[in-house]
Amino acid sequence: MEPAFQLSVAATAGIVLVGARLKDMFSERLPVFIAAPLALAVSSQLFVTPVLLPLAEGVTLYSIPANILAGPLLPLVTVPGTLAAVLSTTAPWFSTGLLWLAGLPGSGIAMIGYAAASLPQALAPWPEGLTGWVLAAVYTAAAIALCRMVIDFRSRPRTGEKLLLGSAVGVLAAVVVPLGALPIPLIGQSPPEGWRLALCDVGQGDMLVVRTGEHAAIVVDAGEEPELAEACLSTLAVDQVEILMITHDHLDHYGGIPGVAEAAMIEEIVYSGDAGWSVVEAVEAQDGTVLQVPESRGRVGQSQDQEGAYPVTWQVWAAADYHSNTNDNSLVVHFGLWDPETAAGAVGSANDPLRLLTLGDLEEEIAGLLLGRNALPNVVDVLKVSHHGAANGGTAVLKHASPSVALIGVGEDNDYGHPSDAVVDTLNDLGAATYRTDEHGTVGFILSEEKFTPVPLE
Repeated sequence: MEPAFQLSVAATAGIVLVGARLKDMFSERLPVFIAAPLALAVSSQLFVTPVLLPLAEGVTLYSIPANILAGPLLPLVTVPGTLAAVLSTTAPWFSTGLLWLAGLPGSGIAMIGYAAASLPQALAPWPEGLTGWVLAAVYTAAAIALCRMVIDFRSRPRTGEKLLLGSAVGVLAAVVVPLGALPIPLIGQSPPEGWRLALCDVGQGDMLVVRTGEHAAIVVDAGEEPELAEACLSTLAVDQVEILMITHDHLDHYGGIPGVAEAAMIEEIVYSGDAGWSVVEAVEAQDGTVLQVPESRGRVGQSQDQEGAYPVTWQVWAAADYHSNTNDNSLVVHFGLWDPETAAGAVGSANDPLRLLTLGDLEEEIAGLLLGRNALPNVVDVLKVSHHGAANGGTAVLKHASPSVALIGVGEDNDYGHPSDAVVDTLNDLGAATYRTDEHGTVGFILSEEKFTPVPLE
């Protein structure tokens, strides 16, 4: 059965079974123009949630208010749209006008959906495996008890029903409250199965994790706060960092290394930055942490294949040490990720991998020189935007790469104005799906069946 049909059946069942009763109950305390759409949204959401959990892999927190806002626009779409379909063969010129009119409220519904999806915790993670199924069963049982109480609202709820409802409230509170903001994972939370890439929320800093094994990864930068870097790797269940790549010698890119070392064994460090700078020496000078890890400067053209269940290739495209602005000495790396089970020829297959470009804090002038020398990759699917989306990163690389997905590591309410409006507007114009840690927190991505799917981890 198609998911859309399942959702339609579930929503209709909710409206038919408890919608009218909920409207009567809400009308006792609310004006009817609020009670009616609220009852419609709540009754449908109550029944579609058990269907949505395995599809969305999380709880959509803003569905009810979004549906209430979008509800008045729906008839303005369906009525002229249906009439246009009827008249399309006999009066196509008239049906075109009707469809154009229907498009205006349709755009309004889309804007409401996009706005709700961009809010913090828009998709709160739901635990996977046995824990997730048990909690879903508690939710479903509580929903049934609530429906019985609504239908026969004159009867007093039984003790068992009170217990179920209390359990359901506790379950939703545990999942919905953004505990991911704390340096501990949610109880029962585990990384999404098959995740390949994660943008870590480390405040005003950068940290990207590229999976290479069951509990192994390449880490690009580590932010500034060790506890946040450690929390991200713990959430991802990464205990082996095959390569730690540090793009340059700014604290918001290497300050979190002690946390990485606490969470995982670091096998090797590849870095760039000013001439004479050493990652190991900088970390020891910072807080006394001694890293017994071999380190080496990245070299343009340096490459490696990471084979296994989560294959990755990478190549260094820039690693200068002579620019006066250390941002321009950033390590620029082009990754290729693929799924061994994806059919040949499809994006994400061995012969057409998903391409990720990480730019460090590369600024506009040097980026322009690299573009002029054709010294940056031409094929980019996912772009880690330079310098937290700062204006000095420019937009030329964005337009050259034209990524489908853009990643921005940036602190909430930062004092730098990151990301800049010019960068955000350019990414929107390019049609890129942009994920920002200040708005979306830590985000994991799954690559399968030609899809690159985001999964919030906070």
